[in-house]
Amino acid sequence: MGRREDWIYRYLLATPTTSKEVNTIVHHRCDMVVSFLVALPTPLFAGVQSGTHGGRQVNLCQEHWFDRRLAKAYVCFITVTEFLLPFFLMGFIYFSIAQRLWFHRTLPGNQTDQNREISLIRKRKTIPTLITVVVAFFFCWAPYYCYNLALQFDFRAGDDESLLSTYFIVESVAMLNSVISTIIYLFMSPIFRAELVNLWKPLMYGQRFERRLKYESQRHGRYHISSRTGSNISHTKNGSLNVVRKSSHETGEARL
Repeated sequence: MGRREDWIYRYLLATPTTSKEVNTIVHHRCDMVVSFLVALPTPLFAGVQSGTHGGRQVNLCQEHWFDRRLAKAYVCFITVTEFLLPFFLMGFIYFSIAQRLWFHRTLPGNQTDQNREISLIRKRKTIPTLITVVVAFFFCWAPYYCYNLALQFDFRAGDDESLLSTYFIVESVAMLNSVISTIIYLFMSPIFRAELVNLWKPLMYGQRFERRLKYESQRHGRYHISSRTGSNISHTKNGSLNVVRKSSHETGEARL
């Protein structure tokens, strides 16, 4: 459930909670227990079915429910709790984030045209990213759950051998959602790209990158580092650091 929980954390970032103490250990334990209970029927009712196809012995792992009504109920429950409910919650939460970013009040103080332009560009880049993530989640997982529903409610579907290949295709597309979400952030989020470059530069160039950074700092007298929170850090020749902090609202907007 790792990738699906990301949108919850982003919503909490844009809308800080009033509670100061969150028992993360209990939260993760409950998450593990619930996930285990939801997935428990799959190994309980799964088995290996042997047969012949084209003169060859074939072993196929399938679920064998003693009551088809229970199988239908379980598939419907999985579809609602793991697909429909997360999809609508994700859409509502991301819509709330987009609305907060677009209609937020102007911060007190003098606002220059450059600051307004930067804020507008940030909105135009962040909001399409959120919409694209929701749409990608739907189109990646919808075929997978539609296939499972069709397999349980259509008795003739189980006799079609071509559906076995279809299952591997729709399952692969569903699993690709995590990769697609990362690609979306890579191409649509400049902050994500900057963090990725900063992460890989020392690994790729090693000491050359450090020497170049030191050379540039000595040449220009100072260098600027953009932190994850959006604050600007200036490093001068004498070793002092000048930090220009941004407000909590701008910090949350920058992280998104």
